[in-house]
Amino acid sequence: MPRRRASDLAGFLAIDKPAGWTSHDVVARVRSLSGIRRVGHAGTLDPFATGLLIVGVGRATRLIQYVQNTAKTYETTLRLGAETDTHDTEGTVTSTADINAWPSRDAVVAVLAGFTGEIDQIPPAHSAVHVDGKRAYERARAGEAFDLPTRAVTIHELAIAHYTPPDLGLRVRCSTGTYIRSLARDIGRALGTYAYCEVLRRTASGSFEVSDAVELDQLTRDNFRELWPALARPPDAAVMEFDPISLTERQTTAWYHGQSLRDGLSAPPAATNTPVRVYAASGNFAGLGRFETENELRPVLVFHAD
Repeated sequence: MPRRRASDLAGFLAIDKPAGWTSHDVVARVRSLSGIRRVGHAGTLDPFATGLLIVGVGRATRLIQYVQNTAKTYETTLRLGAETDTHDTEGTVTSTADINAWPSRDAVVAVLAGFTGEIDQIPPAHSAVHVDGKRAYERARAGEAFDLPTRAVTIHELAIAHYTPPDLGLRVRCSTGTYIRSLARDIGRALGTYAYCEVLRRTASGSFEVSDAVELDQLTRDNFRELWPALARPPDAAVMEFDPISLTERQTTAWYHGQSLRDGLSAPPAATNTPVRVYAASGNFAGLGRFETENELRPVLVFHAD
């Protein structure tokens, strides 16, 4: 089988991240395996967490933001009765509660209802949020006192997976930017006790599922390029929620020169104020556009297939 050129590798890999690895570790590993420098991930996973990490390779890194902005699904187990400074298993216990009786399942269901929908959340002190130009976790590790602003996040689904006190298993589907560790902290307090995140596994990110993910130890420098066609999803997998538009040969030439297209196109009903997927006359993904008017398509991102 002929060896694939670096320019041939452009797409997304679904990696099942093991515990103990940072998201940066995974990116560095894929960069080493592929021999390609342009590698990035679409949403950080904490080192103790496992599961789906989407890695963009080559030109597909230009589309990572669209994967980052999709809803995420997690399976998590909260340990009730204690709180740690990191809100997970890697921190130091800062508070404990004397429990005479664990909250009933009905009480848990009632509390979870209050965390469904749009909520305000304060990120963990041990997080990558910037505070005056410095990462929050750097300030926390240095013992600095600081406040983190609240942020609005959306919890689309929050359901009990299992409940055997002190362990409370949850399935969470949420917007990007949601901290499950903060959710654990806040749910514990709302239950009249404390909680931290004992287990965390990401199972989905947009249209990507952990069931389709590959484990890093299955990949080597020798087999990476040979396995690529079977493992990778194409660049436009990041933007499949947008309507598609196909171009003629003449329109394709103008598109690749960054020109707006004004003839022979009309915006699909769902495309108002949203991007559309653009395909060249060859059928190759050519980027993203936006209709300035119903009949004028402006390039937002021009993606060359070669």
